[in-house]
Amino acid sequence: MTTKEFLLSLPQKINPSLLEGLSTVFHFDLDGEGGGQVTVTVTQGHMSVEEGLVGEPSCKISASEENFKKVL
Repeated sequence: MTTKEFLLSLPQKINPSLLEGLSTVFHFDLDGEGGGQVTVTVTQGHMSVEEGLVGEPSCKISASEENFKKVL
């Protein structure tokens, strides 16, 4: 599984109760073969993930796909 595939699958992996009360936007800009640009949005306990950089991020993460995998 590539890092991009992992990020796109996050809504199925996260317990929605852990997101209650959170509202934020993350931009992931990952260089490399398995990377890409992904936006993770959390609003009122719901997470959505989409390809590309959408909206104004609260946090932006830029890294190589290889280094990001090491952090995960």
